[in-house]
Amino acid sequence: MLRTAEDLRILRGLALFVFALAFISAIFEPRFSFCMFYNLTGLPCPGCGFTRSLAALLLLDPARSVYLHPFGVPGFFALLLLFLPASWLLRPGMHLSRLLLGGAIVLIGFGTVRAALLLIDRSFYSQYFYPFEDPGLFSGLQLLLSQ
Repeated sequence: MLRTAEDLRILRGLALFVFALAFISAIFEPRFSFCMFYNLTGLPCPGCGFTRSLAALLLLDPARSVYLHPFGVPGFFALLLLFLPASWLLRPGMHLSRLLLGGAIVLIGFGTVRAALLLIDRSFYSQYFYPFEDPGLFSGLQLLLSQ
């Protein structure tokens, strides 16, 4: 729950970390996934593709951003909102915690539907969104080392 300035500082730090990962991803374009859930199961977690989506936005490519993760564009603006003045974000009646919780629930629901669609018919899903055929981190490292 977002109730104190300390909570807001933690969220801002996480947002800066996500933006830093997106910036690095925009520069180096990694060809493997860092997601531990994806590495263990072969299925994308609800957040898989989000960092690449933000990287596409940083490169001013909104169509690719939506292709990589449909919540990349609204997520970008949600992360930016965290940097509004603390006095505004933490004022009584703001209900920012409810918005964050609602966003998390929608993201988890999306991730569940996406994983189901990928299991049912990967080719149908791949027509519209990123197909998640990247090697996992360990496979990717082996590929890099073998070249």
